[in-house]
Amino acid sequence: MVEDVIEVVERVDFKKSTYEFQSDGIVVITIKDDVHLEIEDALEEFRVLLQKQSYHPVKALIIPGENASVSKEVRDFANSAEGKSIMKCQAIVVESLAHRIMANFMKRFYKTPVTIKIFNDKYEALDWLQSVR
Repeated sequence: MVEDVIEVVERVDFKKSTYEFQSDGIVVITIKDDVHLEIEDALEEFRVLLQKQSYHPVKALIIPGENASVSKEVRDFANSAEGKSIMKCQAIVVESLAHRIMANFMKRFYKTPVTIKIFNDKYEALDWLQSVR
């Protein structure tokens, strides 16, 4: 069960997303509405994650905004050895059919040792991430 008191230790705002580093070691990544993430965005965000050594390996909760999408280059980078190097697991919260299709595609067709689970509810996703050791 999600802890009652989870504090946001640090918040980093990017042009197309926001990263919240929580006291429980989880990184909440919220992708803004109506944006298309390009490789430049992903590399900037990755550089920030690299600097957060205390969060490695990263347990990420990803919440895509309405009409948000990612380029093929971003998907390829996320599946590369470098992109996967600091990730432990990802919980993706989906609310639209388009996001569910994309999340399922990434989960099934990208060969990755990073565990990816898809959820309809943010709190169920947080429960799962907190249970991962």
